[in-house]
Amino acid sequence: MSAIGKQLRARAAEFRKTANDLLTPEQAAKLLDKPELLVAAITGHVSANVFEALADVEDSRNALEVIDEKMARRQKVLSKAAAIRQAAARATSTGNWDEYDKLTASIDAE
Repeated sequence: MSAIGKQLRARAAEFRKTANDLLTPEQAAKLLDKPELLVAAITGHVSANVFEALADVEDSRNALEVIDEKMARRQKVLSKAAAIRQAAARATSTGNWDEYDKLTASIDAE
């Protein structure tokens, strides 16, 4: 979980706690006299849901970055393997293994 995601979830917890404090049984009698308290509680819960949704978006964005890095690494490996296969095929027909040797030597360097 990212730092931003943690901050958003903390903010959501604050909003939810504040909203729940307005909805306690002790506060129930006041809700009848002051409907703005009920509006504040509902707004607090909605705001908490929004902050949690934003945290989920941030976490999924971070997960996608990791996946993209892995996909880029996989693509690089596949490209290298294809180049080595092509060099081996050419070397088999021409007898010149220099390109193949160069490509396979670079694997050890990585």
